[in-house]
Amino acid sequence: MIIDESTTPRDVYHFLWAHGLAPKHSNMRSSLRLISSRRKLALNIPLIQQGVCQLSSVQMCVHVFGGISNEESDPAITTSEPQAGPSRHSQRVGTSSRMAQAIHKIGLNDDGNMPKKCTGPSRSKNARPPPKRCTGNANYLPDLMEVSDSEDEDFNGETELDDDDWGFDTDISNEELADILPSKTVPNAGQKRKTRDKGKDSAPAKRRRQNAGVRMESSTSVTDSDSTQTAKNQSSRSSRETRRQHPIYLFYEEVPTDADGTTEPGTKYYKCWHGNRKVYKITKAMRGNLNRHLKRHFLAHYRMYEVLHRRKEAPTQEEIDIARNKKPLSPDAAKDYLNRLETLSHNIQDMFAKQAAAQQARSKFEELLIKWIAACDQPFSTVKDPEFQALLQYTHHGRTLNIPCSKTIRSRIMKMYESVVDQYRSLFSEVESKFAISLDAWTSSNGYAFMAIIAHYVDNKGKLVEVLIDFRELVGEHSGANMAEAVWDTLEKFGITARVIAFMMDNATNNDTLVENFGQMCTENGILFSEKDARLRCLPHTIHLAALKLLEAIGAVSTHSGQESYQDSAIAPVGREFDDEAVSLEDGIDNEPDNVAMKSAVGKLRKIIRHVRSSPQRRKTWLKEVLMANSANENRSEVALMLILDAKTRWSSTHQMLRRALHYKAAINSYCARDRELRKFELEEHEWKTLKLASDWLKTFRAATTEMSTTKQPMLSKTLATFRGLQDNVRSILAQLPHSTDQSLRRGLFDAHTKLSDYYYKFDQSPYYTWAALLDPRISYDALVADYKKEPDLLADINAAKTNFEIHFLTKYQPAESSDDSNATAATTTPSTAFDDSPVKIDFLSRYEQPSVGPSSLQAELDEYFRSTASRRVKMTTDPLEWWHARRDQFPSLYRFARDILCIPGSAVAVERVFSGGRDTVSLRRASLKAETIQALMVVKAQLRMARIAIVEILGDD
Repeated sequence: MIIDESTTPRDVYHFLWAHGLAPKHSNMRSSLRLISSRRKLALNIPLIQQGVCQLSSVQMCVHVFGGISNEESDPAITTSEPQAGPSRHSQRVGTSSRMAQAIHKIGLNDDGNMPKKCTGPSRSKNARPPPKRCTGNANYLPDLMEVSDSEDEDFNGETELDDDDWGFDTDISNEELADILPSKTVPNAGQKRKTRDKGKDSAPAKRRRQNAGVRMESSTSVTDSDSTQTAKNQSSRSSRETRRQHPIYLFYEEVPTDADGTTEPGTKYYKCWHGNRKVYKITKAMRGNLNRHLKRHFLAHYRMYEVLHRRKEAPTQEEIDIARNKKPLSPDAAKDYLNRLETLSHNIQDMFAKQAAAQQARSKFEELLIKWIAACDQPFSTVKDPEFQALLQYTHHGRTLNIPCSKTIRSRIMKMYESVVDQYRSLFSEVESKFAISLDAWTSSNGYAFMAIIAHYVDNKGKLVEVLIDFRELVGEHSGANMAEAVWDTLEKFGITARVIAFMMDNATNNDTLVENFGQMCTENGILFSEKDARLRCLPHTIHLAALKLLEAIGAVSTHSGQESYQDSAIAPVGREFDDEAVSLEDGIDNEPDNVAMKSAVGKLRKIIRHVRSSPQRRKTWLKEVLMANSANENRSEVALMLILDAKTRWSSTHQMLRRALHYKAAINSYCARDRELRKFELEEHEWKTLKLASDWLKTFRAATTEMSTTKQPMLSKTLATFRGLQDNVRSILAQLPHSTDQSLRRGLFDAHTKLSDYYYKFDQSPYYTWAALLDPRISYDALVADYKKEPDLLADINAAKTNFEIHFLTKYQPAESSDDSNATAATTTPSTAFDDSPVKIDFLSRYEQPSVGPSSLQAELDEYFRSTASRRVKMTTDPLEWWHARRDQFPSLYRFARDILCIPGSAVAVERVFSGGRDTVSLRRASLKAETIQALMVVKAQLRMARIAIVEILGDD
């Protein structure tokens, strides 16, 4: 036979049938399968379209329904008895022999002889008419039919087949089998392989094969199959009858018709065993008719039904008789069922309560886990660590614990972020004070640009609060217009756009443009906002610039490096722990040539310190040198410390380095004398004096930065005092310098003072600095006048600021309309109760209420405040906000003014602290975080840590 593109499996079968190679009995069905893919071929689809190509092997599977008994087998083809312990090959031959016997037996004609072979009709290439039937016995006419998956399950779904299953015998050699294996098998998209299930699917498959066998023409096979199927149907019906019946049907009798004898298709009729034996019709759409009838008319029996329905045990014969009204329900039995019902109800309630408690415990566990991950900067993948899971399982004492995955944690954190935003929005709507905003831009280690926005305000209890409200990605350039749009969007989200009084930012020019653009937006939206008043500058930035001038004078930094480190350290937190952290990042990096270091005392000192810290052996040698120096000075109890190396991005660390070096001056000199490499860097006495001067100068700048970095108390009122204190300190140092002092030092002090003076003018553009000083009870107006009396220009500015202060207060802080008259009327007049006869509370003691001791007008409030602060000395440790909150009844309007001004921070250090936390959030283990995830993490972490601080303040460190 020649196979072309149009040849189908049906053509192949007819070719085999025509040559006597296919079964010809009605009890047999055949199917063709492609060996390489083990799938059945569709009869009418061309072979090529089904993946059959050259050298493909096709297997014909024959299904014999009913089988062939041994007695019916032809002795002519019966094989000999197998010997004991047959091999697998002999078993395979036996199986093939039995198959041959079955085919031989079925293929015999009525006379018991083999029919003559019939030659199949010839067919053209294009036309494929069905083959003509052979003119012999009709029982062996070809009956090629589609075999269902259930009928063909013995050949389908096997994952591993042995030789018997594949149908291979010794006729095919290994070489031939290897040649016909295809390189690529294209699966049939229209059919899916089904996995053979020996459990629940085996019985239905056999039943389907038996049902299919019943439809065959063989009378003997029909009889056997039918009898088997009948037995199975009876067994199935009996098993259904033994199933537990719903207890409601015990109280009703199923009847064929309604009470009037009518019937409806698809409707069942039930007659109650009790009372008037009413008949109810039940359709598929009805629910609970039988239950309601029993509960309404026979409550005791309904309680019995509830007990039967809820318990697991089957009803007893006595209970069945009671339900069918064959036996009365005694009062004692009814009471017993009532008690059982109450017990079962309590058990069910307890079960639901336990389930609710377990669900609540699981939710609480997930909440605490996610808070820990967010607040402690843990990677989301921590939950996958086997050791972490084992720890959690151990703490739960072996109970099953469902630990959320990374995606669930991220989803919960995003929901927590949304919840925090909603909480802030609701909180801000209740806050009475205005808001000050501090912000700055920052680039994360994974390449995202962010803007941190912090809101400062005074809550209704008089406490100063700062909240990170947004850590949003800054898309586009860092221009003032782009940043203003981002800020406007955030403030609008929280509903505080019209309540912002000031912006605290660094001295960058794009921040000036930001405030200008924000003011334009306010004007467009009808919001009163003064760009000039609202632009406030961070004082630690200015101190940083002045300190750089001093460091340049002593050779600690160059002009270029000082400008480079400006943005990195201007508002960096000042403290020993922060300096040590910066030093650990730069320790060991020495890019300064020796000839450059030799030009300044600080450069020589850095070379010495780097040499000491460069190896463990040198560190030990240094510590021994310190111990020897302490012994010589009889300071044996003093602990030997390592020298500190400053960081170029932190001028405060230079002060730490100088202090430590001056303390170990003798040890450094002896250490350098013992090492040849360091002899050229030995410090002379005048160089040590220069280092001492620089340390004293930087001490004042460091103290000012530390004080202005405080955020727990109002610091804006200290800005002017800090400016004047630094300027006086520089003047004093400059006046005390000997004439022989190096001119570069004098120039450095002069430049530092000039930098402070320049920025004093910029700070003075906003009146809020002077107003904050006037509202600080520790700084009276008379004290300011006395401080500025030697400088007429500054004194005139103070007087002008006081005048503007009074005008702003008298015009913007008018008190609310008093309701004293209406309250007095209400206290003496009984209100009408025509529409409400409920009692009305009347304060009959109001006639004895003392009149208010506060001033009767705004001007009187101002006069009394200035008079009281001038005559009474307030301790410098007093918190201004606490002082005002305690006197809010005495100065109600002035308290609101002070609350709005004193909420403005004195620096933007809070933003830098947020960025320090951002470096921990976006660590190396979290470098793949997206911008929106970082935003949520930063806001949630800030909120959690703020709650932690509040708890510590209430309960203490213990």
